[in-house]
Amino acid sequence: MKNFLLLALFLVMGCKEECALKQRGTNFTLENVRGAISNIKIVSWPRGPAEKAGISLAAIISVDLPLIKKDDAEILQKELFVDSWLVQYQRTSDTGTETLGYLSIPLFQEKSKRTRLYLRPETVYFQMTYAAGYNSPRFQNFTCPAFNHRKSISRYGVESESRDPEILGIAFDRPLKANPFPPELKPTMFNGGVSLIGEYRASFALYNSQTKTINSSFVVAENVAKITEEEIHPLKECEGKRAEELSTPAEGGSYKDFRFGN
Repeated sequence: MKNFLLLALFLVMGCKEECALKQRGTNFTLENVRGAISNIKIVSWPRGPAEKAGISLAAIISVDLPLIKKDDAEILQKELFVDSWLVQYQRTSDTGTETLGYLSIPLFQEKSKRTRLYLRPETVYFQMTYAAGYNSPRFQNFTCPAFNHRKSISRYGVESESRDPEILGIAFDRPLKANPFPPELKPTMFNGGVSLIGEYRASFALYNSQTKTINSSFVVAENVAKITEEEIHPLKECEGKRAEELSTPAEGGSYKDFRFGN
């Protein structure tokens, strides 16, 4: 399988400047706010004939967050009730633009009632997974992917979309009408369906995770991750296989055993 970048990308974010919190009277603004999509990595199917054929399981996209000085982060939390970044993920395809979901990234970790650790979050990751591997980790152990998934991602990359640093005014009255994903050590996973072709973007806003309110406008990250081509690979070894033969012996089970919901 040929993988190559859509465009060679040289990011100017290698040495990122920090945001600056400014006060004018009773008003606060966060200035020099910028972040960027920095990388896209394709994950292959992990086993069996699908692995040998180069079938794709998912795409992982890296997003560099705006950086905030510790002293400014302290003021944001104590005086302005901002304790997190809120990251919004979107995909644009032939059917339009959809919001995939939100991720809440805390600025501090509470160690005790008197002690907090400044986390200085820098990069987060989200993973677009084909439906054949999304519903359960057990699905990824099928040597022949479920739902007749036979695709590999053959053309992808990060395309430069430069933007000027922005200034965020801080407000307090915009409820988030969704449940954001909590931070995890692994990438936040979304169901990409039967095709991952599309353009992927991220944006950021200041957020109060306790009241679930958005405290600023959204800033769109620089650059866009693109998946533009998929190839289909016939898997002769999987033709005529029964569902119970799709799993590795170590895992057992099949997609007939899986149940959605309770």
